Amino acid sequence: MKCYGCDNFQDNYPIKVVDIPALSFMDNEVYHFEDGFHCTWNGSTESDVENLPKNGCRCTGGE
Repeated sequence: MKCYGCDNFQDNYPIKVVDIPALSFMDNEVYHFEDGFHCTWNGSTESDVENLPKNGCRCTGGE
């Protein structure tokens, strides 16, 4: 995968995962964080590195 050699690639990036969404503005959502991947070029954050360049890529133009 070309992302691993890219200067814009970040791994171990915290991704917010919502376990129980808030049903109204007065409720609090229940969430946790997982390690994911981030591209500083397009601002995309993904849990699967294969989906990262689909939102636009400086190196490949998007896959």
